[in-house]
Amino acid sequence: MATLEQRNHARSFLKKAEEYLASAEANLVAARYTVAAGDAIHAGISAKDAVVTELTGTTIKAKDHAVAAKQLGQALGH
Repeated sequence: MATLEQRNHARSFLKKAEEYLASAEANLVAARYTVAAGDAIHAGISAKDAVVTELTGTTIKAKDHAVAAKQLGQALGH
């Protein structure tokens, strides 16, 4: 279980995910598709970091996306 400090860190990841998502939506409406896609990717990464940090207290940054998927699965108990 995450400490209060870790939970606050998870909330900051969630806020970042929400900001990236809002930006992705605005860029999509403005037909800036490449930027919208990039923002959506960052929203997903930040959302993963929020979930994993909330459930385990920490998250790992890795260039290999399979590591991120595995970390999320482990945090969710799969």
